[in-house]
Amino acid sequence: MQLGNIRKIGWSRGLIIISFLPILGFIFYINIHGLTDGYIVYFEAFPLALVPLVGGLTAIYKVWKRKLWRSALGFAVTAFGLGLIFWGLGTLVWGLYNVLLDVAVPYPSLADIGYAITPMLWFVGIYFLYKATGTKYQLRSVWGKVVLIFVPLLVLLLTAYVVFYKFYGGIFTTDGNVLELLLLVYYPVSDIFLLSPALVITALAWKNLGGSLRKPILVVLGALVFMYLADMAFAYTFSNDKYYNGNWVDLLWAVALFLLGLSINSILLPSATHRKLLLPLQCEDIFTQLALKIIKEEEKIIGSKAWELASEVNGLYVDENRTFRIQ
Repeated sequence: MQLGNIRKIGWSRGLIIISFLPILGFIFYINIHGLTDGYIVYFEAFPLALVPLVGGLTAIYKVWKRKLWRSALGFAVTAFGLGLIFWGLGTLVWGLYNVLLDVAVPYPSLADIGYAITPMLWFVGIYFLYKATGTKYQLRSVWGKVVLIFVPLLVLLLTAYVVFYKFYGGIFTTDGNVLELLLLVYYPVSDIFLLSPALVITALAWKNLGGSLRKPILVVLGALVFMYLADMAFAYTFSNDKYYNGNWVDLLWAVALFLLGLSINSILLPSATHRKLLLPLQCEDIFTQLALKIIKEEEKIIGSKAWELASEVNGLYVDENRTFRIQ
């Protein structure tokens, strides 16, 4: 890979890609050799935990470094990053159960504290994405109301059918374990509350998103879809005593965590245009001042990304002399 391509990837995304390679190696080795238990299988939890920890920590560091914590977009990235960190911590605890206590599938366990907190934080992230993308304005239309009603309903019905009837035959069998019953209900419900608004935001705000936000938000949606599929797959394999570390369910989780870490770090990637627009600006007339005021108001919502998005508007220009003007 050429040096220019490496710089284009960025240090944070490079770290996330590197952190993704060990878990792929573990899953490949475990399935090639047909392993279902033993120390290699048990240690697989640690490289799996590495993916969300790296993605979450790098994203939060970039929010702090670029002072974006007061913007809606900064809050969204921080919430998603914290969710990744808690998921990673939960997986570390899972691995300790495997290695130290020789428990193959510690569910439910203390690891579920991290797993249970994660969707709460991700829901906060989705809420601030909703604010940052201006989805509320799209909800005023008839199409917006239709999407708001039918998308969550569709996800709810699909989840209820797959989990409660296909996986459990309409009857929960938890052998009297109340906590297991609560978690079996909580995780699918949390997936509904995550995936439904993410689909609504993508469907309604897609046309209004700039190129710098469109792809990362689409990848966020893809990550939540993979997480939804992984949670459903775990419910199926666990209920049928087929789950073990390193199987195809862990691959779905790894892909979901990798995509989410990659996407939230991509939202905050610096660009030459953004650096130029943050330079001191000289306003020449009332129309330029008006445009600048609008951009600054937008900055309160989505942070410094507003300046980069403004550069994509025809007629707004920043020349080499750092003069902001309307053409």
